[in-house]
This record gives sequence, C-alpha cells and structure tokens, in this order.
Amino acid sequence: MRFFHTKDKPALEQLRKDMAKDLVNYLDSPAKEKRLAENYTELEQQEDGFSLDFIEPSALYREAYARALYNLGARGDGEGHFFNKRLNDMLEKEPSEKVKRQIERTNLKLNNLRNILSDSAHTRHLYEAFWWIRQAHMLSLAGEAGIDAKAGKALRVQEGKRGYF
Repeated sequence: MRFFHTKDKPALEQLRKDMAKDLVNYLDSPAKEKRLAENYTELEQQEDGFSLDFIEPSALYREAYARALYNLGARGDGEGHFFNKRLNDMLEKEPSEKVKRQIERTNLKLNNLRNILSDSAHTRHLYEAFWWIRQAHMLSLAGEAGIDAKAGKALRVQEGKRGYF
C-alpha cells in the first residue's frame, strides 16, 4: 500500500468511504441473478452460512467484509447515506451466527462514531480492512488445513513496520 500518499488525504478519505459503501452493498444486497449451486464446490456449499441468496454466498467472506467495515471506521458515504439501518436489516436476513455477531459488533462501533469517519489515519484503516479480506482469501484456499495464526500475526506486524500503514 505504498502507493497511498499522505499528501492526498481527500482521495484516501473518499477511498475509505467508497470501500465502506461497496462492502455494505456486498453484505446487504441479494443476488440479482440466479446463482447455480454447481458453480461452487461441495466443501463451499457445506460451509456454515453458505447461501446463494447473497451477492457473496460464502459466510467466510461476508464475515471478512463485516470486519473490514469495522476497521474502516466509516459510518456513511458522506452523501447523507448512513449504514446503520442497512446493517440492522442485514441481521434479520443473515443465516450465519458468526456473521451476525460481527455485524452487531460493527454496527455498535459505527453507532458510536461522532463523525462520518473515525479519524484521519486513512492509510492504516484501509490496510486493516484489506487485511481481513486477505485473511478470508487465505482461509478459503487453505480449507480444512487452516492457516498458521502465529505466522499471520507476525506477518501483519512485519508489514506494519515496513510502513504499509
């Protein structure tokens, strides 16, 4: 994420708002077209919370999107649209308990924000949001073998020291 320049704070701020808006859309919106179960492996379909009714059928990715939204610290898109009502509506539709808990946690944090954005450390918030999406990707590839949490944490710290955020 070295391509983010701190001199361009308005662009980073807008990127945070846009990313938050897109994540809410991925979490909230039903699939516009009929999804076919044959496009997904049997292992994916057996996952707790897997649902073809959402844009993102995998509960693992929906949880990562909720965590990323939590880390972005943006409660609205800056155009008068706030995410709280949509997050509350998601709780009713969401089949996975893990995703529901994360959405509740995210909603609580966003409700407590005084401004649209939590603070001005835009690069750090973007990095943390991308981290959760990256984690979901790694977990989906690893399958039952899982990932080494200790090595992942060390990598996150190492990347932080390199100045990625």
